[in-house]
This record gives sequence, C-alpha cells and structure tokens, in this order.
Amino acid sequence: MPISHVSQLTGLHWHTLKTLDKRRLQAEVGTFD
Repeated sequence: MPISHVSQLTGLHWHTLKTLDKRRLQAEVGTFD
C-alpha cells in the first residue's frame, strides 16, 4: 500500500511514515546509503 494511502488512513504525516519504513528496512536488510 502506498505511503500516501497509509497517511490518509492513519492521519500521520507521510514523512513520518517514510522514516518508519526506512527504519524497518534497515532492521531487515541492514544499513544502506
């Protein structure tokens, strides 16, 4: 589901969700640049 849709559903700002998604990916895959 696109971040914009999640943002509309939850009321969270899209930038907050993008940061959370990036942290989740870093935890799963490791850090990246």
